[in-house]
Order: sequence, then structure tokens, then C-alpha cells
Amino acid sequence: MGDDGKKNIPTAIYLSDGSAIWKLTNGWNPFPSPNGKQIVFVNKNNDRDKTNLWIIGTDGKNLRRLTQNEDYDIRDPNWSPDGKYIAFTQTPPSVLLPSNLCLIRTDGSHLQCLNEFEKLGVVSYDWLPTEKGKAQSLLIDIVDNNQIMNALIYRVDLNNDGKFYSLSLLADKASSYAIPSRDGSKIAYAYGPVASGWSYVFTMNSDGSNQKQITFHGMLWPSDWSPDGNKLLVYSQWVEGYTADYPAGLILINADGSHPVLVDENANGGAKWSPDGQKIYFGEWTTGSGSYLYLFDLTKWKKEEINSDKYYNSDFFFLP
Repeated sequence: MGDDGKKNIPTAIYLSDGSAIWKLTNGWNPFPSPNGKQIVFVNKNNDRDKTNLWIIGTDGKNLRRLTQNEDYDIRDPNWSPDGKYIAFTQTPPSVLLPSNLCLIRTDGSHLQCLNEFEKLGVVSYDWLPTEKGKAQSLLIDIVDNNQIMNALIYRVDLNNDGKFYSLSLLADKASSYAIPSRDGSKIAYAYGPVASGWSYVFTMNSDGSNQKQITFHGMLWPSDWSPDGNKLLVYSQWVEGYTADYPAGLILINADGSHPVLVDENANGGAKWSPDGQKIYFGEWTTGSGSYLYLFDLTKWKKEEINSDKYYNSDFFFLP
């Protein structure tokens, strides 16, 4: 993408086959298509421009710009399970205005945004896995700018034409970090009353039923489900003045909250399970050196550094 006039863009997207690593293009917030042949990402021409969505093949070919945005900061693109749409958030120039959730077809047509939340902002979102041929749904965390510590978890359903048509409140007390299981049947999220000093992990069904608190006495939030849905990766943060039931760091727990086990005390976010369920990948901050990507082999109970010469900024994914 250097031929497109990019200047002062500090980040780049890399691919790896497990042994070698190579640069694909400049940009950030990458996300792969369901078939693993394309990647959508965020970039801009120079420091004065607003961000836009771009698509490139995993072979480095067929680079194209998807959006023609000049007014908002676009970020966090995520491909729909059927590969037809890309969701993303857009934020107005003023930090006082909330982020919105938008959707666009992969050919750049049919751009639409949610407009139901004039005073609310999208904190995070994810697609709910769906069976082939069925209408698709998005899971979103909404926060009131006047009550920043309390988020609302909604489910947004699309019709067969890919248009927003149904909005359902799943949980009215949350602290964002809503994470769907791989099969879409369960959702993990965090919540803790501000006065308590804690943040607890809850689980619920994808329709909002059967809400259960699974952690207690700690500052915790979920990061990822195991592929079989039986375990969770959870981050635990040390809070001064409180005695927690969990060690600080990345923790592995059963889906009912039992048997917490410390995986790494220095992991700094974005932990993901490998598709085969045998490895855990995460970033770790090294004082004075930056953040690097590591894996933890559950079959050997051993931690390994993946790349020793590349900084890591928490965006990584597994190609199908």
C-alpha cells in the first residue's frame, strides 16, 4: 500500500504459517473473510485523513478501498458469517458524540447504520454464529455516555436482505466484553456495581435467558470461549485494597466458574483459543520493549514466544 501515498502509518498487518512471518500490507484492525481468502482492515492515506475500510487478498493481491468516508473515524471491521456483509463502528470527530454500528455489503453498496441510540454509544460488538441459510444477528454492547460504567447488551437481527429489523435487550447490567461461544448458544460478559470495586463474569443464553454469575470477589472480564464451549479465558486484574479470590493475569476456568487456573500473569489482553482447542494465544507487555505475541500449549503446559522482532497491538486472528 506504499504506492497509494501512505505517510506516517505506524502499523502493519502480517501473516504467519507458524514458522515464518511476512508483511501483508500497512493498516490495522484486520479481520478475515469466512473462507480465509480476503482480509478487511482499516487504513488512511495520511495523518489528516479519516480512516476507511480496505480489502486485500491473503495472497497480497486485489487491494481495494471499500468505503469513501470523509467525516468519521471508522474502526473494528468484522465480516458476517455468510461473507456478504462487513460490520464496523464509526465515531464522529467529537469525542463527546457516541460511536455507531454500521453495515455495508462487500461490494461497497447498501451502507446502513443503527440510529436508535441518540445518546448511547457502541462499545463493542460481534456476530453471533448462525446456521447456514438463516438470518444473521449481531451482539452489541451499548453504553450511555452519562452512565459510562453501565452497558446494555443488545441483539440486533438482520432480515434476509441484510437490513437491520429487530432489536432485543438481552442484559441491562453489564460492563461490556460480551463474548459469544463458537456455536452462538452462550454469551459471556462482565458486570460489577461501581461501589463494589469488583467486576464479575456472567453467562447467559443467546436469547438473554438463564443469566448466571460464575465468578466472585475479583476484577474479571471474559476474553474467549474454548471451541467446545466448556471453558473460558478470563482476565483478572489486581485491585489495591481488595483481597480477590483469583490471581492477577490470564485465567482458565470452567464455563460454570469452577477450577480457575493461572495461565500467564503478564498477559495484557486479546487472548484467543486456537481452533483445535490445544493452544492459547495472547499478547504480553515487556517493560521497555513493547508487546509481543505468545502461545501457551495446553498439551505441554508450556509458554512459547511467537515473534521476537515484531511488536503486537492485540489484533490477530486465525485464517480458516
